[in-house]
Amino acid sequence: MSAFANVGASSAPPPPAPPAPEPRPGARKVPRPLGATPLSHLRAAGIALAVLIVLFGVVYPLIVTGFAQLATPETANGSLVEGPNGTVVGSILVAQNLSLPSLFWERPSVTDYEMTLGTPAPLGPADPALRAEVLGYLALYHNYTVNGTNATLPGNFTEWILTDSASGVDPDLLPVDALVQIPRIAQHTHLSESELTALVNQHIQGPPLGLPGPSYVNVLQLDLALVSLPGY
Repeated sequence: MSAFANVGASSAPPPPAPPAPEPRPGARKVPRPLGATPLSHLRAAGIALAVLIVLFGVVYPLIVTGFAQLATPETANGSLVEGPNGTVVGSILVAQNLSLPSLFWERPSVTDYEMTLGTPAPLGPADPALRAEVLGYLALYHNYTVNGTNATLPGNFTEWILTDSASGVDPDLLPVDALVQIPRIAQHTHLSESELTALVNQHIQGPPLGLPGPSYVNVLQLDLALVSLPGY
């Protein structure tokens, strides 16, 4: 017999396992969890999905909409503005094609102020197409002259009025870009340049809440005030 057999024969058997403790008198038995099934998982997921849809798709929008209607009903409804006859003519948040020579013009738009078309990527500073775009807008403005001279744009204008806005529907202009349009508007109305300058200055707005940023004029609001003036 080998040495390994002797070692196995002489080894003591393992001690018996201790008996399970007896439950204490009055102790509550914990129910044994039932086994989860795929159907129970699907049921729980469906209930959670329905609750989230109702909570964030119905309840939350209703709360936010109701609060907005109570706090700022005008902005909640799209910041719509009415014309002289009481009909809605647009929103102060969206530019539109105001191409009459007797009105202040909006910033140029590559989509003709159509919001559903989207906008292409802005042209880079070294792109020849940007130069062509600026020259094209300059030619457009030069078509409206006074006594054969370029009185419409005396030279003090910015890139805002010579390039497309990123959104295509930017409703605001820098004050200087509104002021340079005054000679053209004075030529096509019965208003003096001093009256038009005062009108622009009355509609200059600063950044909200005192935040840093440039002053601006909202073109639609400016044009509605313009057409209401005696002599327009």
